[in-house]
Amino acid sequence: MKRVRQSFAFTLIELLVVIAIIAILAAILFPVFAQARAKARAISCISNLKQIATGTMMYQQDYDEKLISEHLNLPDGEVGKMPDGTVRDWRRFWWYRVQPYTKNYAIQVCPDRRTDGGLEWPSDPENLRVGGSLCINDLMSGWDDDGGNPKLADLQTPAFHVQFADSASPYKSGSDPWAGGDAASVLYDADPDNSKGAYTADTDGTWFFNEDRSGWATGDARRLPNARHQGLCNVAFFDGHAKAVKLSQYWLPRSRKAEWNGPNDHFGQIGVRGAALGGW
Repeated sequence: MKRVRQSFAFTLIELLVVIAIIAILAAILFPVFAQARAKARAISCISNLKQIATGTMMYQQDYDEKLISEHLNLPDGEVGKMPDGTVRDWRRFWWYRVQPYTKNYAIQVCPDRRTDGGLEWPSDPENLRVGGSLCINDLMSGWDDDGGNPKLADLQTPAFHVQFADSASPYKSGSDPWAGGDAASVLYDADPDNSKGAYTADTDGTWFFNEDRSGWATGDARRLPNARHQGLCNVAFFDGHAKAVKLSQYWLPRSRKAEWNGPNDHFGQIGVRGAALGGW
C-alpha cells in the first residue's frame, strides 16, 4: 500500500496574510508604545520636580523658612575660585544651593528636554550641572537676597502659586530671537498659552520669565513654561506639591491681562521680583 506524504509547509498566500496582519498590528501598537514611553518620561519629569520642591522645602526650613532666592549675594571667598582665578559664580544660584538636599544634578533636566542637537546635558567647567530645563519662577523669587526675602509662613496661598516649572526658550536655537519668523514674540503670539508645547528649542537656564509682564524689548532671550508633555506642563508649587497642568488654564496671556495678580494668576505679581507679601 502506497503511503501518501503530507506537507506542512505554508503557501505564499498564507505567509503574505500573516505578514500583513503583523504589519497592521505594528501600525496600531507602535503609537501606543510611543505614548507609553512619553508618559513615562513625563512621570520621570514630575518626579524630578517633586524632588526639587522637597529639597527646596528642606533648605528653607534650615534657613528659618526664608524662601530660596534665584541668586544669593555671596562673597567670592565663600563661593571660591577655579585654579585659573575664575569665580565659581554658579555656586550663588538656587540649583547649587539645594544640591545638599537633592544630591543629584541630573534631576534638573527634563527627560524630554531637547535642543537642535538632541538631548543635552550641559555642564560647568568642573563638570557640574549649570541649570537645566526645570527652572524657578523669576517673578516670585529673590535676587541677591540680603535678608529681605519673605518666609514660607508669610505666603497667603503657597499651594496656589508656581515656584518651579518645566521651561524652554520660545525661539529656535541658533536664530535671532528678536527678528524674522523665528522671533520669540512671533512664536509666542502663535500659541500664547503654549498649550501645544510649541517652544521646543532650548537653552540652559535657572529661571523662567513671564513675557506678558516683562515685554520683548529687553534684549534678553527669555524662557517660558513649556507644555512639552503631550500638551501638559509639569510645575511645583510653593507648598511643595507638583502636578501636570494645562498652561491654557494656568498661564495668563496678554488677552487676559485684566486677570494678572488676580485669583486666576498662578505665576505671581506683575513685573515684581520678590513680590510684596500682600500680593502673595
